Amino acid sequence: PTADAAPVDASDACFAEKDPVLRELLRSMLLWDSTTSRAEGALRRLDRALVDVNELRACIPAEIAQYIGHNYAKAEDRAIRLRQILIELFTREFAVTMSHLAAMTKREARSYLDGLAAAPEYVRDRVFLLALGGHTLPVDDRILSLLLTAKVVEPGTTPEAASAFLERTIRAGEAAEAYALLQAAADELTASAVSQRPANTKATTRLETRPEARPETRPK
Repeated sequence: PTADAAPVDASDACFAEKDPVLRELLRSMLLWDSTTSRAEGALRRLDRALVDVNELRACIPAEIAQYIGHNYAKAEDRAIRLRQILIELFTREFAVTMSHLAAMTKREARSYLDGLAAAPEYVRDRVFLLALGGHTLPVDDRILSLLLTAKVVEPGTTPEAASAFLERTIRAGEAAEAYALLQAAADELTASAVSQRPANTKATTRLETRPEARPETRPK
């Protein structure tokens, strides 16, 4: 199968489907610094190749990289991090599960996610926002590139600083929609870099009109 396989649908036997928090973690790890279509294609391949997340946990990183695709962005690093996360979950809970986070307070859930050292901040933020209803704005290098192109943030801004800026700028009730627009625009920016077509700036245009201060940049 190609890296841009069709999105996962209900007809697939999706492991972790009964644990939406864990499922979102898997999707977020694949989406980090990649595109939505590639992430969904990689998730489909994992669904088809493996019985459950315990089998995924037992895989060595090279096997995981093979399943998601060796030409996938950061394939080896992504595979190592994903396995480390699953091992950490098993060590904490004696099972590869995250369903218990839904019963935690937002503060407790955020602290738990931040304890997953192998998970990039984008991944922790995305799970917190989409699976647990927390207020945050996930930013990886692709979304940061979009924000820089639209001059929403200054050159030298880190993904973490950009995320903090967006979190202060966008209301909690609008965060999920704003993230979805940014992700879609980042996907389009990636496509336009190949086709040389201008990307949709709908999401970033809204931010440009906000009066709040820009985030701090890296010191030179």
